[in-house]
Amino acid sequence: SRIDYTAQSGRMPEGPMRILFLNYTFPGPLGTMAASLAALPGNEVLFASEYGRRDFSLPGVKRVLLKKPKDRKKAAVSISTPALDAGERDWTMAYLRGRATASSLMGVLAEGFEPDMVILSGSMGNGLFVRNLFPEAFLVGYADWYFRDEAETRYPLSTMPDIPLAPRNIRNTLQAKNFFDCNCHFTTTEWQREQYPEGMRGLISVLRKCVDTEFFAPDPASRFSFGDCELTERQEIVTLSVRDAARLREGGFWCELPSLLSARPDCHVVLISTGKEVRLDSLRESMAAFPSGMRGRIHLLDFLPPGAYRDLLRVSSLHLCKDISFMLPSELLEAMSCGCVVLAPDTGAVREVLSDGQNGFLYPSGRRMNWVMLITLLLERRSELLSIRRNARKTVFGKHNKNILLPRHIAFLMDRYNHWRAQQTQLAE
Repeated sequence: SRIDYTAQSGRMPEGPMRILFLNYTFPGPLGTMAASLAALPGNEVLFASEYGRRDFSLPGVKRVLLKKPKDRKKAAVSISTPALDAGERDWTMAYLRGRATASSLMGVLAEGFEPDMVILSGSMGNGLFVRNLFPEAFLVGYADWYFRDEAETRYPLSTMPDIPLAPRNIRNTLQAKNFFDCNCHFTTTEWQREQYPEGMRGLISVLRKCVDTEFFAPDPASRFSFGDCELTERQEIVTLSVRDAARLREGGFWCELPSLLSARPDCHVVLISTGKEVRLDSLRESMAAFPSGMRGRIHLLDFLPPGAYRDLLRVSSLHLCKDISFMLPSELLEAMSCGCVVLAPDTGAVREVLSDGQNGFLYPSGRRMNWVMLITLLLERRSELLSIRRNARKTVFGKHNKNILLPRHIAFLMDRYNHWRAQQTQLAE
């Protein structure tokens, strides 16, 4: 559907503009914003990323594939220090990633694309040299996760091998570099903003994540069909997105899966890869140890197109959000928008959207759970949870509807950009 950008700002955002998006993965947290800016008349939008779904595209957005830094082990050899510790490797990789990104973007400049605005995440090091490359551009920083664990910072450096301090400090340093390079900053939850030091958080605006609530919408008549997997809402279906197959295989949920299927003989479990770079082959191999009668009720899907993914959420009896970061995952909002019963970890970001027992259910984050008991209890109450489904949909439709939020986000960017440009004009005079 076409979004009316004049509804919030009283005018169309200024254009045409050349806008560059820079993120480690595509589309990531910046995809919705990129598509909305590309839809404005005259805008030219590029999205540069190191990884991402090559078979997926955003209307009007051109993609740039960034050069990748060398493998960590090769990087260690190249600088003649084969005994690099974890912190040294992360520093090295951040620098190499920044340098590889700069090399790729120099190609963009050589082709005549000089952006008016760059919207970037610097948490992996891709943005290290962006200010050097585009000194005249307006830089917008996405405030990614900032580690704020005050208890760990009290440990002496001599204990660093036992505590993952170095990677956290490096990640925070990259975020701080990005912060001071950029002209304005945003993040997606209040809780995420509060993780930043006091002097920084006051300059970070919260732009909530958007969901296409017209696309991600309930449909009682929906069926899911992909390959040889066919399911309907009449069946008992547990869905789960997989970000790290090895970690899931070693964790409690995968080990308890045979017990769950034994307790719920009509239940199907569908595990979805979050992208083509996440393969489920190791799960298929370990599934050979499961009883043969259960294997047909476990569906491992390496990749789903958007429509099939939406249809699966529509027929899902329960969607489990597991092994997600402390940030607010898009899958949670998409599942709620489809009217799913959602089971998600109890984190500050998730609590901004989900109220336990009202529009979904929370489980303690970071603890080992009895997944069989927890999931069984919710599946047994399946027929009683219609109000939960309705409330989930209502929450996302009211607070994360892209038709309402995107005009505000665009107005925010244009207001900041116009104010900065006016200041630049005054300084030039």
